[in-house]
Amino acid sequence: MIRTLLFLTALLAAAPAAAQGWTPDVIYVPTPHEVVDDMLRLVDVKKGDILYDLGSGDGRIPIAAAKKYGIRATGIDIDPERIAEANQKARGAGVSKLVEFRQEDLFKANFRDATVVTLYLLPDLNLRLRPRLWAELKPGTRVVSHQFDMGDWQPDKKQGEIEARIEWLPFQLNPEMPAEGVVRADYRRAKFGSVEKGRALDARVAQEGAGEGIEFAFDRMQRTPNTVAAHQLIDLAQTQGKGDAVVDALFRTYFEEAGDIGDVAILQGIAERLAVKGWPEEKDMDKVREKEDRVRDLGINGVPTFIFDRKSGLSGAYPPDQLAQAIREAATK
Repeated sequence: MIRTLLFLTALLAAAPAAAQGWTPDVIYVPTPHEVVDDMLRLVDVKKGDILYDLGSGDGRIPIAAAKKYGIRATGIDIDPERIAEANQKARGAGVSKLVEFRQEDLFKANFRDATVVTLYLLPDLNLRLRPRLWAELKPGTRVVSHQFDMGDWQPDKKQGEIEARIEWLPFQLNPEMPAEGVVRADYRRAKFGSVEKGRALDARVAQEGAGEGIEFAFDRMQRTPNTVAAHQLIDLAQTQGKGDAVVDALFRTYFEEAGDIGDVAILQGIAERLAVKGWPEEKDMDKVREKEDRVRDLGINGVPTFIFDRKSGLSGAYPPDQLAQAIREAATK
């Protein structure tokens, strides 16, 4: 799959002087890891800081802050599944002694000792939370928000002020894959010459992933799926503004949960959970096929590939700063 543009919007403001069931307020969409890094750089995290992430999801921001800067960090989320996941990832990253995750309502939680607050909430939630930030945080506390602003509370710094649209384009590494997929061991043996070599490569990727808080489930994967239907679901979701959430769910299901994302029931479950309307009745097979044909006509033969404003692109894994520079250069052409 190809992402056409990577975009960060982060807003930073200094906090002014003091001024049993649960229902999530938003659909969980994790902050991309490269954005997490940029947020922490933007807020100038330093030794002695105490970070709170309000709406912490899988815990990636507190975990990154603890691992890269050695600071104490707390994540607050109302979803018990996310809290359990975050604790598991903190253990995997070796930072359990520095991070804490609390299942609490962020509008009632105590975060008065924070020197840094991170947010990825919708605008109306930011505005609801703003009075507490003004009243309870110490003067000089830094607040950084990804994607959404804080109303008329103007930021001291901004990053990523590029009007952007993110689009996922279909691309199959194995266009001849049978509709039902293949047994993964057989696929890896055919591709790498032996199951053992495939496992060794998986182990390297898993080791890198663990350092980023990603627990790959290669050892539990049974099948290599046909991804045509998954691309069709992404295409439909993008027409409803839910493409990123669906892509994240597909990646999580396959890479971390060892689910078969070619399975009809699994795709139906993702569509229902993320409220993608019209699936599968309104999927557009012809449109997805035509998009993939256009991608291949560009000479693209691997993933990840990033295309910027249809003017330039990069193929392969690159550090976030190089991707950001490519975006800036494309924006000036």
